[in-house]
Amino acid sequence: MSAPKPLEQRWTEYAANNRALRTLVLGLITVNVVLVFMLAFRSEIITINPPDPKGIVTYERTRASEDALTSWGLYIATLLGNVSPKNAQFVSNSVGQILAPEIYQDVMRTVAEQAKAIEMDQLTLRFEPAEVKFDPNRNAVYVVGWLSTQDAHGSTNRVQRTYEMWWKVVNYQPRLVGLNAYAGAAQLKKN
Repeated sequence: MSAPKPLEQRWTEYAANNRALRTLVLGLITVNVVLVFMLAFRSEIITINPPDPKGIVTYERTRASEDALTSWGLYIATLLGNVSPKNAQFVSNSVGQILAPEIYQDVMRTVAEQAKAIEMDQLTLRFEPAEVKFDPNRNAVYVVGWLSTQDAHGSTNRVQRTYEMWWKVVNYQPRLVGLNAYAGAAQLKKN
């Protein structure tokens, strides 16, 4: 058995241990404060399923994944490309929920005019999507497909059509901020 350490030596060891433990406690408190701030100011990620999701869709406060925006773009293009007098109100209500306030009136007016023209000309429209493209720099979705128009006499006209949509995410909700429809292939913008 070894001889007990002198009191002065033990006191020095206790003081050194005490300093080390105080330093450790201060470090742990600092880490906890940093974690509290990170938790309080983190960008929350919410998962929302758009109609017919093509992959994992996620939304942050001001951003959304490519899969989320392309799914919404495909949904909107399919609705707008298949407007008839019988479903015009349904299309207006469905599309209206996702429109940004800046374009709401214009798009609703266009859908109503399209439905009126279809009814007057006794047309049937059918849009068949064939391809979806995404431009991450512009948050733009291009839905390219075939628009078939049939009149009351059975004459059919089939043309390639592109729906170009620009998206913005506001408080985790996608908003359609721009919409353009034109004949032909997608006109991708070069940056």
